[in-house]
Amino acid sequence: MDLNLLKVFVTVMNEKSITAAGARLGLTQSATSNALNRLRTHCQDPLFVRTSNGMEPTSFALDLFTPVSEALNTIKETFEQRASFEPATSSRTFRVMQTTFGELQFLPDLIGTLQRLAPQVKVVALTLPREQYREALEDNTADLAIGRLPSGQFVQRHLYDDSLVCIMRRGHPMVGPLSMDQFLATPQLAFAETFQSEMLVRRALLKKASERPIVLKVSSTASVAATLEKTNLIAAVPMSWYQRLPHRRAFRICALPFETGRLHVHQFWHERNQHDPGHRWLRNQIAGLFTDFAQRMAATSAVEAANEPGDDLGHGAADVLGDSPIPGGPLFI
Repeated sequence: MDLNLLKVFVTVMNEKSITAAGARLGLTQSATSNALNRLRTHCQDPLFVRTSNGMEPTSFALDLFTPVSEALNTIKETFEQRASFEPATSSRTFRVMQTTFGELQFLPDLIGTLQRLAPQVKVVALTLPREQYREALEDNTADLAIGRLPSGQFVQRHLYDDSLVCIMRRGHPMVGPLSMDQFLATPQLAFAETFQSEMLVRRALLKKASERPIVLKVSSTASVAATLEKTNLIAAVPMSWYQRLPHRRAFRICALPFETGRLHVHQFWHERNQHDPGHRWLRNQIAGLFTDFAQRMAATSAVEAANEPGDDLGHGAADVLGDSPIPGGPLFI
């Protein structure tokens, strides 16, 4: 089927005149008639009959008009969307993969930005196992992944680095700087092995990793704060995660007794979307959220050299951030 024939059909329906339809399409009357005749042959229906009121559609043409005009509009909008992206008027839907922590911390900031700049844009949040990220990007199930991915045929952009600290409830029996012996003797909450923070801890401890007294292992961050507040468990968490806790004063933090290196957070996308204007706009908005947060972190750390009593951030952690509220700040464990 030549889609141009359908365009002629819709225009004749709207104009009720072959001559007027041809003028609107930039075609001669004979070219418009030829196109209409080809469509009549294809449909095996006259489509229009001449009356004193102009070209009147047959019942088949009436049935055809709505689905055909909607399909043509969809095709037109799709190509226009690819050619340019207007945030204020776009109704595009983006599918973003992130961890459960990301749903709590990242999505509110992103949706707030979209409501200001692109009120009709929609986001579908996909929380998939990390091992499915690659397939979801390859088969176009998702537009973006935020967190960590093995190297592959994906484009990536660095968003943020973070440090790990040890967190426990205030009033925890352990006081003072945390030693390695204390760390290996204190009951712990640990994250599943797929979490980047857990991988860093295990890599830093090497053979000693098996000596950790892990009482609870979780694959989500939803219950972490409540569990730590009501028990004597400790946990290694990103500083920014602690910083986003709504009731940080219920906890204290201290430096881990070993170097873990930093958490690296990236956004990933398939190379097919590299030059898509809407996709690029969304990537820039996400990068901006992280950049703003990193700048606030840096500015605050300069004033937070002295921490509250009981907080010990040795081993270089004090230069990350003290115990002060920071608005925003999406990060992922």
